Amino acid sequence: MKIFSLAVAILLMGSVFCSAITIEFFVHGDFVNATNNINLVNFDNRSQGVINGTEFQPQGLTIVNRDGLNINVTPAFQAQNLNSAPNGISASSSPSGGFTNSFGDNFDFILTEASNSAGLFIGNVGPANTTIQFLDAGGGLIASEVLTASHEGIIVTNGFNNRIFYGITTDQAIKTIRTFQGINDSDGIVFDDVQFGDTATSVPEPSTLVCLLGALALLGQRVRK
Repeated sequence: MKIFSLAVAILLMGSVFCSAITIEFFVHGDFVNATNNINLVNFDNRSQGVINGTEFQPQGLTIVNRDGLNINVTPAFQAQNLNSAPNGISASSSPSGGFTNSFGDNFDFILTEASNSAGLFIGNVGPANTTIQFLDAGGGLIASEVLTASHEGIIVTNGFNNRIFYGITTDQAIKTIRTFQGINDSDGIVFDDVQFGDTATSVPEPSTLVCLLGALALLGQRVRK
């Protein structure tokens, strides 16, 4: 009984110190290679204009603007801001292609079914920062990144006419991709190609195995004593 109790204590201790496994991607091709059954929502089959955010529910996605602003299907300020033409999603960029500097781009992209992999493209990054978060069903933070015009992975075509992919794979269940973009930032941010799926393998990552083996080694050492 004493050995059993010790084993449980050590394994619980290992679970505390071994954090959840989340891998970030800023190169889209690497994310694709790490993900199975990708569901892509690219907004290109919609007419440019205002939507209510439920139009993509058949594809597993609901869009909410947390400021109550219009959700625009837009061609973006420049075509280079989009990963796949002709459309993206924005509040600050209008359906006509201009942008309103006093509008922020604070969106929730909510997955109907939680996934272990998710990501999207962000266009026209900078000069202000754009923050992207991945949340679980309870609103808990899984991953977060502050994006700038000089961030790793940025695809620059001309000044701020750029775009970047940010995605993650994780052993946690992703429910929401949340964006933060303030007002009066001269950005005109646009979001494109929201995608989600399953990680390509269910085999434990090396760090998980190290944690388990470490806990078992502690148990073995204690038993020998």
